Amino acid sequence: MLAQSDLAATALIQPASRVTYRFAVIGQGQEPGSAVQQFTTQTRQQMKDGHWRGVRLESLETGRPEMRQTLDRATKFLNLVALLAALLA
Repeated sequence: MLAQSDLAATALIQPASRVTYRFAVIGQGQEPGSAVQQFTTQTRQQMKDGHWRGVRLESLETGRPEMRQTLDRATKFLNLVALLAALLA
């Protein structure tokens, strides 16, 4: 990883260079009207209109299936623990 200013100074990016940029966004949730949801909607529209080529938009739900599976298992486990705690109390 390099700072944008350092990258420009190296002159590494030239025509036909393979470069990957990542931009992480975090906010207060995925409910409609939130800043993250608005950004996601605008980005998907730009991608659909063909303004951005080679762009991939990933979220916690759609990004990495193995992460989603792990989070689902953790949620099920915590629900089971809560149920057992309620039964024992």
